[in-house]
Amino acid sequence: MGVHTKRSSAAETDQATNPMNKGNFAVLAESARLDIESDPAYNLCLGLRQSIWAIFGPRGRGAQVHITLPHASRIKLAVACVVHVRPIWDAKFAGETLVNDALGALEDIVTGSLSYARGTTTFDDLWARALRLSEEQQAVQVAVGFASVRALGTALFDETFAVADLDPSRPDGSDPEEFDTAYWCATAQAEGLPDDPMSNKEKRQAFWFWWLNESKRILEGMDGTGN
Repeated sequence: MGVHTKRSSAAETDQATNPMNKGNFAVLAESARLDIESDPAYNLCLGLRQSIWAIFGPRGRGAQVHITLPHASRIKLAVACVVHVRPIWDAKFAGETLVNDALGALEDIVTGSLSYARGTTTFDDLWARALRLSEEQQAVQVAVGFASVRALGTALFDETFAVADLDPSRPDGSDPEEFDTAYWCATAQAEGLPDDPMSNKEKRQAFWFWWLNESKRILEGMDGTGN
């Protein structure tokens, strides 16, 4: 799925692709790998994820006319996460269209064919569907459904972080409504949350190492065109 944007301003492109940002990513990625390996559940904490999102550039604005390059890049990362764990969903819920519907709405948001107002309504409706499914099917694969809806939320609202308040040691909270796409996907791949002793921490580690590599790939591809 492509995320296309208008050509960014020279200042925005310079900020998004500044070599210092890429240098900061290398430092953060190494810190993240060490953090994962030292965590009992092999989890990558929220604070480090937020710090990496921030390297892509400033947060987007709600209801904006155009999606900025940094925002588009974070959308690409969220979509890549869902695609990465999509086989887990398909193996359990082959006939359920929730993931397709969420990714379709996301594409409509980034192309401008779905308004911000309609998009937020769609987000609420799809989240409610995911909740109902989780109540009907006590299966960890539902996490992929939540991840896809959160990816739509990334297109609408961007990821949640504040550059002035970055804390690489910030832990994840316990409210599922605040989980980001990557965290939901890690949960699906690991077959449980980090505090679940029955979850597979090696699979969680593998997901986060993949996520770091994918973040690097997208960051290096930020050439100012949004492609």
